[in-house]
Amino acid sequence: MTGHWIDANWNLQEQVLAFQEIIGDHSGENTGALLIEILGEYGLVNPDTLGWGTADGSTICDKAIAILAERVDPTHKQWVPKEQCAHCMEHAIHCASRAFVNKVSPMPIGSIKSKLATDEDDDLIGVEELVATDDTTNDLCDTDEFDPADLLGKILAFINQVRSSPQARTFFHKLCKDESLPPLQLLKWIRTCWASLYDLITHLLDVCPACNKFTLLADDDHRVPNLKFPKTYGMFKLNEGKWCLLELIHDGLREPALSCQSFLHAT
Repeated sequence: MTGHWIDANWNLQEQVLAFQEIIGDHSGENTGALLIEILGEYGLVNPDTLGWGTADGSTICDKAIAILAERVDPTHKQWVPKEQCAHCMEHAIHCASRAFVNKVSPMPIGSIKSKLATDEDDDLIGVEELVATDDTTNDLCDTDEFDPADLLGKILAFINQVRSSPQARTFFHKLCKDESLPPLQLLKWIRTCWASLYDLITHLLDVCPACNKFTLLADDDHRVPNLKFPKTYGMFKLNEGKWCLLELIHDGLREPALSCQSFLHAT
């Protein structure tokens, strides 16, 4: 949690107030209780001293602010949850990027949410809270499994396979040199930051010829350990149409990635 305020000299100040783990479910109730505890240590659970809260646009955060408001001002006359809760612009850009990528090349997380949303007793809040605590969504960027129809799933799995084998990395760097390409390390995706997916795809496009050559030769080269049956490196080959789609995704993520970088600050 970060606090922002204007001091007596009208200078904008900021300070990290707490970096604390949420024990239990990442629900609105638990998050709200933690906000009350932390702000209480600073004497800020007061409508005269607490301005507003900025968080992402999830219903979990909206619920947390509502829980906080009950303690700050039970009358809701001075501190109204809907008026005191500002949504983070950077998170909005992340959501837009995610919606674009899901539409162009559906990701597993989108399938999970769609499935959860069809449950009869699930409302939007239940879906978001279940996804937030579901371990199956946490390993997306570290998986070596993929749906053949899922382009991004395939490249994430390919990158993890190459990065996990020293021999495969060495062979990949050799192919980069053979193609007169910079021996770039294949980047991983930080799933909470869509700008990192843009950087990942940038590196991949820069070494496209080496990637094609790797998927063609690696299975038959004695220097590269075979993948566990029935997997092969050839399964990760992308045809020209898939590379074009990847370039489209890259172009679509460029402006959001640059915009997110402009929001970064020292804290």
